[in-house]
Amino acid sequence: MIEYLQDRAEGTCFIRVDDQVVDADPCLADDDRTFRLATKPRTEWWIRVVVDRVPVGWVMVDGKAVKQSGRTF
Repeated sequence: MIEYLQDRAEGTCFIRVDDQVVDADPCLADDDRTFRLATKPRTEWWIRVVVDRVPVGWVMVDGKAVKQSGRTF
């Protein structure tokens, strides 16, 4: 199974194969003759965690551990 993660502006896309994220060129999702979606796409929100200006990891906003309360730009 190949997980389709995200389109990129460069015309490629991120996919995950066996827990490895790959920048696929060409993007496999564009070839509907060879690949098909097994499930409906879903959106996940991730936040980069920085402590004392040092990146320490990522956390998924899932409504259980982290809730979205609004965004400002």
